[in-house]
Amino acid sequence: MLIPLLFTLLFSASFVFGEDYEDSINRIVANVRPKANLSDNGPASYNLVERMKFFSVPGVSIALSHGGKLAWARTFGVKDKDNLYLCDTNTLFQAASISKPISTTILLNLVEREFLDLDKPVNFYLKDWRVPSSVLTETSPVTLRHLASHSAGMTVHGFPGYEFGQPLPTIPQILNGLTPANTRPVFVVYQPGEKFQYSGGGFCVIQLAITETANLDFESLAKKYVFQPASMSRSTFQQPLSEVFLGNVAAGHSKDGTKIKGGWHIYPELAAAGLWTTPSDLLKWATSLSNAWQGNQSAFLSCSVAKEMLTAQAGGCGLGIFFRGKGDSFYFYHGGANAGYRSFLLFYPQTGNGIAIMCNGDGADELQSEIVSAVIAEYGWK
Repeated sequence: MLIPLLFTLLFSASFVFGEDYEDSINRIVANVRPKANLSDNGPASYNLVERMKFFSVPGVSIALSHGGKLAWARTFGVKDKDNLYLCDTNTLFQAASISKPISTTILLNLVEREFLDLDKPVNFYLKDWRVPSSVLTETSPVTLRHLASHSAGMTVHGFPGYEFGQPLPTIPQILNGLTPANTRPVFVVYQPGEKFQYSGGGFCVIQLAITETANLDFESLAKKYVFQPASMSRSTFQQPLSEVFLGNVAAGHSKDGTKIKGGWHIYPELAAAGLWTTPSDLLKWATSLSNAWQGNQSAFLSCSVAKEMLTAQAGGCGLGIFFRGKGDSFYFYHGGANAGYRSFLLFYPQTGNGIAIMCNGDGADELQSEIVSAVIAEYGWK
């Protein structure tokens, strides 16, 4: 009797548009499938709440798109294991590296308006810091296209963030690896355009180029070019968060379920890891990109630029986003991992079907995969 009771306690808000999805939601929640059974005699599937407990993940927020419309959103668990306040569909989570495709959308808006050029040397746009010259960059200087497609050959995969009370570095300090930055300097180690080399450091260069060219802060640019056009009302790049958002935030938790000191880390590396949002807002972004890609009139991006974003670049991925498949099976996706948070976005632009998942636990990597598998099995996605 414990699991049904726990399920009732942990379930929070949901919303449904048009078709009644309740039966399918219940089947998904009841049939989360591990890649392998936990024991030889274990069941083939588990209840979502059981798996949350197994992975020490306090809260899960899920939104699903069907036919280009937000179909349902549901949350399970709590924002903070210490106070047990339930998550709801407006609860903010850190999106971590899903910040990158959102940031790339800002970049491409500036490219469309001819403030930036994807193929000019990025140093042309930089003032406070410049990509260090080397033999590798003599014949192939780093461009914004290289940076957005992770083919600039640059260092620093990701960032650990900063605890509350720690001094926060500027972007030039981060790029130079200078105190109080807690990561190594960012520089080129492979010839730009040669191959894929995932680099959060490269997105810090993008952040600097965007803000110095537009002479606006990153949050203002995000509002103007992404949040407002896509109606993303629960999204922000504020680091740290203002009082406006602090009332409904999920705290991060480590793999053993311990809450992150202070609740979460602060990420001044906005373009790479600084987005706070909800699964519903992530699907609004994905739908907007899909609409632009299909040529529907949009203030978000032009069709040609959206298609370029979803075209393989030198390193094999798109601009700020990954994709696979063909025809109706074509989908774009991105994951995210900050201290105490995991997130995942998957969207099929031909059909308008997609899912976004956000969790406040480091142990959620496999859990998210299990949820996606259950959703694909339920709805028959290719």
